[in-house]
Amino acid sequence: MKPRMRVEFLIVFAVCRYFPISMSIELDCHREQKFVKAEQDGLPAVNAIQVMTTSNVEFCTIKCLDNSGCKSIVYLLSNSDDNCLLSDEINGAQSSNASVTYIKTSQVTSVCQTNICEHGSTCTDVCTPPYYHCTCLPLYFEGERCEQNSKCEKMSPCQNSGTCSPSQVNPFYTCSCPTYFTGTNCEINTRCYNSPCYNGGHCYTKSAYPYFDCSCPGPFSGSTCAINTRCNANPCQHGGTCYTQNHHPYFICACPTGRWGDVCEKNLLAW
Repeated sequence: MKPRMRVEFLIVFAVCRYFPISMSIELDCHREQKFVKAEQDGLPAVNAIQVMTTSNVEFCTIKCLDNSGCKSIVYLLSNSDDNCLLSDEINGAQSSNASVTYIKTSQVTSVCQTNICEHGSTCTDVCTPPYYHCTCLPLYFEGERCEQNSKCEKMSPCQNSGTCSPSQVNPFYTCSCPTYFTGTNCEINTRCYNSPCYNGGHCYTKSAYPYFDCSCPGPFSGSTCAINTRCNANPCQHGGTCYTQNHHPYFICACPTGRWGDVCEKNLLAW
């Protein structure tokens, strides 16, 4: 190794390693580091994994990129030989000697340009591995790339016993609805759509089975207003037999011999 010349200028570069250098360089990473010089001349007292001669600082940087253990470089502008030091240190050498502080600047490829964050989350380039940070949509997503859809578990959006399944598109879930329910969240009760109430009854939806109630007009009752109660009070007189019917007055009397009228109230022999 040739004698080292007096150090006139010292430039310290940090190299952020993560992608081949053939990719575009866009992000500036700044980190303040402290390196101390061993003597009046020569390279600073940092742990050198390799010392070499390069024609410029760019080639010195490339050498660091090609070395898996290299985390920083020191390049001596005043030296023509042994001017490139590759170091595995990031924080610099520790010494009681007076230290000189430098700003180490490196440029790294923008990982966010690859749309690595999923589900519409926000990607921020950072200077430490994995060199990006994903800010996930609130409540819905988890994971380093916001790839884990937890909306079904955290929000339970499906109503009326609907089954929730994660989806890749907004609103990032789908509901499989039980019979009689529809809508994004199974919130629409269609039980009254087919008019289950008979005899002019009015249908009202409800959340519990059978998911509807009927408000029945007199003289009808039952869950669907199908029961005609007109004969319950036996309106037929003088032993007449009552039979229900579907139109007003909703019953008819079969009168015994000698009686007639709507309720067998008239005596045929009295004429």
